[in-house]
Amino acid sequence: MISIHAAALAGGLVFAAAPALAADTILAQSTFDSDLDGWTSTVNGTVSWSAGGGHPGGRMLFSNDTSDSTFVVAPAKFRTGAIDFKKLNNKGYIVFQHELVQNGGTGFVAYEIDMTGPGGAAVFTGGLPLNKLNNWQTVVAPLVQGNWTVSGGSWTALLNDVEDIRIRIELIDGSPDVEAIDNVKIVSHPKGFVPR
Repeated sequence: MISIHAAALAGGLVFAAAPALAADTILAQSTFDSDLDGWTSTVNGTVSWSAGGGHPGGRMLFSNDTSDSTFVVAPAKFRTGAIDFKKLNNKGYIVFQHELVQNGGTGFVAYEIDMTGPGGAAVFTGGLPLNKLNNWQTVVAPLVQGNWTVSGGSWTALLNDVEDIRIRIELIDGSPDVEAIDNVKIVSHPKGFVPR
């Protein structure tokens, strides 16, 4: 089963199922069906590839017995050079699926995506994950400035050159914990979103 965390399309969303909208186009994606597809972790030795258990197919698996704050770093195909983020302003979104596999912690931290580049930095903060094991949750982050906290520059300057995208994979406060990510995508939504 899939759950979705949502706050209305102009806000951050988490959906129970995330079918692509009719005219949407996937510009970059990682399904983890054969490997980690170039994704790396900010904490060595915490992320591995699993051939099964994904939604469907393989998945990126995170395992940790410390309280580190771990993010996964997107490969080049998710950054400027491969993606024209300027064209996605109010007309695109980042989406991924997250699963709690084992929870030995005491609480949760919110879903988070960080984007950085020479023109600035922005953080998308979603809701908290549902406290259900083996339940895929879909997180949708519209590329609308009102859904992101911008620091050290401007939203427009950031979208001119996005050099780094990171997704918080460790959402459990405490340990041991095992979590998974699958189906990371950057999607064009030509119909657009109404900015907040």
